[in-house]
Amino acid sequence: MERVRDSYVDIAQSCLGEKYGGKLVNTAQIIELLMTCILYVVLCGDLMIGSFPEGPIDQRSWMMISAMFLLPCAFLKKLTAVSWLSFWCTMAHALINVIILGYCLIKSPEWQWSKVQFKIDTSMFPVTLGIVVFSYTSQIFLPSLEGSMKDRSKFHCMLNWSHIAAAAFKAGFAWIAFLTWAEETQEVITNNLPTKGFKVIVNLILVVKALLSYPLPYFA
Repeated sequence: MERVRDSYVDIAQSCLGEKYGGKLVNTAQIIELLMTCILYVVLCGDLMIGSFPEGPIDQRSWMMISAMFLLPCAFLKKLTAVSWLSFWCTMAHALINVIILGYCLIKSPEWQWSKVQFKIDTSMFPVTLGIVVFSYTSQIFLPSLEGSMKDRSKFHCMLNWSHIAAAAFKAGFAWIAFLTWAEETQEVITNNLPTKGFKVIVNLILVVKALLSYPLPYFA
């Protein structure tokens, strides 16, 4: 199989015409990437104000401070630099998972098995589906990532296994968290942590992760 187009814009121009196809897809991509970048900045502000609710800095100011740390992203020109930042983002993510899962496993004698029900709540399913789909935002980066790979023959293998691993981990993480806190499980899982100091540490690591997540959608 030979790759003949380099981007979604090229595909849209071929399918929908050169006049409007590329512009429509390009506009949609820009909006999605922009919303993703905004999300990370808002997340940083939300985590910081959650960690220091009584401090002199409000949420908007925390967002502005976070944005200042992201200004160097404007000078990113090579995928290698983005890959290194994404690597450290993965390390921060792994550390957070170890902390949360470790706490949940410590609480395993208190797990609420009776609360687990295997059924679909039709009223909440659309919201749940939207959250799950939004968590897989990699599709918009794929053409540029594949085009920058040294060995493109491994692209499909990487894509398949990374998505399988992500799906399995997301399901397992959610299941263990629910066993630990049941109906009291909050949208931001760190809010379930028992002490303020513990929550602040994890939230700061989450802020670092969010900042390191920013370069990939910005570069794309």
